[in-house]
Amino acid sequence: MNIILAILIFTFLVLIHELGHFLTAKFLKVRAYELSLGMGPKIFGKKHNDTEYTLRALPFGAYVRFGDEDDSLFEEGDNFMNQSPWDRIKIIAMGPIVNIAAALILMILVVFLTGVPVNKIGAVAADMPAAAAGLRAGDEILEVEGAPTSSWEDVVKAIDANSDDTISVVVQREGQQAQTIEITPTLSEGRMMIGITPAFEKNLGQSVISGTKATLNMSTMMLDIVKKLFTGKADISSFSGPVGIVAIVDDVASTGWINLLYLTSVLSLNLGILNLLPIPGLDGSKILIYGFEALSGKPMNKDIEMKLTMVGFAV
Repeated sequence: MNIILAILIFTFLVLIHELGHFLTAKFLKVRAYELSLGMGPKIFGKKHNDTEYTLRALPFGAYVRFGDEDDSLFEEGDNFMNQSPWDRIKIIAMGPIVNIAAALILMILVVFLTGVPVNKIGAVAADMPAAAAGLRAGDEILEVEGAPTSSWEDVVKAIDANSDDTISVVVQREGQQAQTIEITPTLSEGRMMIGITPAFEKNLGQSVISGTKATLNMSTMMLDIVKKLFTGKADISSFSGPVGIVAIVDDVASTGWINLLYLTSVLSLNLGILNLLPIPGLDGSKILIYGFEALSGKPMNKDIEMKLTMVGFAV
């Protein structure tokens, strides 16, 4: 069952990638000869406005077919290769951009559904300083050592920064006036802790901020991995192929659909970033070739293009 789920996730991500190419081409009035869902033999096809929409036998992936130099219809004005290099770059780049945008949207959705940690206590651990001092779940933390705390991050930073034996915490308890409670933190796992965890609330604005930060952090991590891969510092054994991804989907699916959304976001971001790399077979290589043409005013020499392709495959 989870093999099917993995295929559906992969097909969805590839489909929106191809739709990025396709819809941009349509907007620029460039002809797409075919938009296909799946691979292999065609089992259904319908033509509309010069584009054939097809369903193929293998429910794995998707693709859009444009004309190229070898196409018999190359002379037609709306052929992809007859467009300016900048328009070709727009069409090619929009596939990865859509994947990155989808990753961001999914991450924001995950954060919103999970809720963002706020400056309110969600739970108090037994036999810890907070419980001994009388803190309760639902207490809103207004100040720590005189520093205002409007977020859970503020609370954690204020506790970590404390070097005294005790800290003063101002809390607002429902139906009561704000009160100051003295707590003696304990050192645990190298940090000062009092034994509280945050409450989580759904907040769209904070979800956008937190989701964007998480996506940027993941992007930085992925680019760092790519850098290590090119410099030979990456552990190749840690990379997952199709079988590994199916196993990951299997594990994550058993933990709940929100975690599955998170994984889909990570995979979409991965697909978007990798496709922007100037490696043969990926969108990035085409962007590089068309970019050279746009800046030099003439197509890249075929011999140079072939050499770059060979170097790319070697890397």
